[in-house]
Amino acid sequence: MLKRINNTMDYECASMGFGGGGLDPASQMNVLKSDAPLHQWFPFQREPATEWEKKINSLMEDQMHTLDFPQRKKDFDEVQAILADEMPLICIAAPSTAAAARPNLGNLRPAIASAYHLTWNIEELYFKK
Repeated sequence: MLKRINNTMDYECASMGFGGGGLDPASQMNVLKSDAPLHQWFPFQREPATEWEKKINSLMEDQMHTLDFPQRKKDFDEVQAILADEMPLICIAAPSTAAAARPNLGNLRPAIASAYHLTWNIEELYFKK
């Protein structure tokens, strides 16, 4: 199956999982950039096949070259909006998880898309008095 998907492109549709990565947009570079190895639509591109892919490439590069979190978020929000409009892939599943925490833990913001559901933002957590 992987040979057909990754080498010959002899398929019409595939159900796959992109494992690994994290919450930071940088972890998605190998899928979202048009010349990336895991870019599954219009694969093996030297140049972006569409204007919207060119825009995604630009936004992904921009967010990689700044430490300004609001700007990085703005760039990746735009990438996500383009993906929602163009739908080159359709995300159909998310893990089902359960987690528990003490009620006096402050700034707790559970995240389903991280392996560290409760501690992905550990540097921001604190105990309430």
